[in-house]
Amino acid sequence: MEVNTIIEVLPTATTGGKNMLLVGVFTYVSAVTATENQTIRIGIIHVFVGVCAAIGDALSGVIYKLIGFYGVFSLSFVLYTLGGLYAYYRLNESPREGEKPLTKCELVKDIVNVKKTVETFKFLVKPHCSIQTKQICGILFLAVLVVGPFKGEEAVLYLYARFKFGWNEVDYSIFYGYYSVAHFIGNFIAIGLFSKLLHLDDAILGVISSTSKILGGIAFILANTAIMFYISTLVETFHGTAFVASRSMVTKLVKEQDLGKVNSLFGVAESITLLVYGPMYSAIYKATIDTFPGAFYIAGICLTVPAILMYIWLFTKRHVRFPEET
Repeated sequence: MEVNTIIEVLPTATTGGKNMLLVGVFTYVSAVTATENQTIRIGIIHVFVGVCAAIGDALSGVIYKLIGFYGVFSLSFVLYTLGGLYAYYRLNESPREGEKPLTKCELVKDIVNVKKTVETFKFLVKPHCSIQTKQICGILFLAVLVVGPFKGEEAVLYLYARFKFGWNEVDYSIFYGYYSVAHFIGNFIAIGLFSKLLHLDDAILGVISSTSKILGGIAFILANTAIMFYISTLVETFHGTAFVASRSMVTKLVKEQDLGKVNSLFGVAESITLLVYGPMYSAIYKATIDTFPGAFYIAGICLTVPAILMYIWLFTKRHVRFPEET
C-alpha cells in the first residue's frame, strides 16, 4: 500500500502534474497572444478544460468497467505522452531577445534550478511598479475568494443533495452532468458577449461573475425541490467567468519574461485554496446538517462579497494595467 502511494504521489508532487501543465499552457498562450485577445483565448482554454474534465468524469466508470485499472492507467499514460510529444515538437517557442537557446543539458539544469524557484516568490517584492504589484497580490487573493467557494461546495454537494432530495449516485451524476453543461454554456456566452462583443473590462467580468455566484447561492438555499435545484444552477452559470477574468488581468500586469512566474503563483494560490476550503466546508456542513444543511452556501456568499469589492478596486486601477492608455 505504502509503495503504491509513493509511486503514485511522488512523481506528480515533484513534477507538478496537471497544475504544471496548465501553468505552461496559460503562460504560452498569454505570451503569443495580443493583449486585447488574451481574455477570449484564456476563456476558451478554461472552458475546454472544464468540458474535458466533465467528459472524463462521465466516462471514467464506463472505461473502468471495460478495461479495468491497468487499462485506465495505461490510457492516461498514453494520453499524457501524446500531449507531451505534441507540445515538444509542435509548439515552437522562440528565445527572447538577447538569449541563446538552451542545450538539453542546460535545460535539465534550468528545470531543477532552486534559485529560480525562489525568485518566483521574490517577484512580488520588487521595489518598482508598486501599483502593479499590489494588483497582482490582490488578484492572487481573488484566486482564493473565487476558487474557494467553488471547490468547497464541490466537496459537500453530493452529501447535501443526497440528504435534501434523497438522491443516489445516478441522480447526482445526471445533475452534475447538467451542472457542467450549464456552466460551459454560461461561460461561453459570458466571454463571447461581455468580452468579445461588448469589450467590457476584465474586472467588470469578475463583478458579473461574482454577482451570479451570490444570486446562485441564494437560489440554492431557497430550492426545496429537485426541479428548483436544477433551475438554481442556471442563476450562477456565469460564475466560472471569474477564473478567466482574474487570470487574464494578472497576465496583463507583467512583462512576457515574468508570465511563467505569475502563472505559477496563481497556481500555488489555487492549490492552497483546495487544502483550506474542502475541510472548512466539510466542517460547516457537519456542524449544521441537523439545523440548516445549506449553511455552506451562506459561507460562500459571505466570502464572495469581498471578491466584488476587490474587482471594483481593480477596475478603478485599470489604466495602470494599460500604461499606453494613460
